[in-house]
Amino acid sequence: CYRRRYKRYFVMLEEEDKGFSSSKSDTVKGYGKIEIRNDHGTLSLYCQNLKKLEEKKERYRLYLILTEDPLEPTVVDIGPIKVDDNGKGEIVWEFNSENVKGFKKPIEDFDVLTIVVEPFEETQRILAPLVGYIHKKKSNWKPLLQKKLFVVSKDNKKQVQLQPQEKS
Repeated sequence: CYRRRYKRYFVMLEEEDKGFSSSKSDTVKGYGKIEIRNDHGTLSLYCQNLKKLEEKKERYRLYLILTEDPLEPTVVDIGPIKVDDNGKGEIVWEFNSENVKGFKKPIEDFDVLTIVVEPFEETQRILAPLVGYIHKKKSNWKPLLQKKLFVVSKDNKKQVQLQPQEKS
């Protein structure tokens, strides 16, 4: 039996790490909209007042995180976000709502949507201008994302940044 369903919800993004606002008077702002029609999902994210980053050094990147299992968090790399000269950025991403990016997890299980600054040089700090809690419940997501993005190599005890896989 196949049931039709439609859901739409908004995720308000709030400032997490300071220093990424394009003006002194405004803070960074944003929201995500998740729409589900049967098993087809669309995530639209809009942000404003983000300062432009030096393209050769770093860029903004969007992640969807499921923090339920702290030992094995599910991190979905949605991709880079282009920010225009006015500090506005947006990304639209389509996915299977029952099996998000092949992780066999439905979209309803995910709890964090965050914009992170992705540096092109090695660093172990995660800077997130914006974060949104999908179910309104805050979680300690940063160490979980850090664990997924950086791998400690056994021989030299140094963390190495994993390059995101480019998938369309």
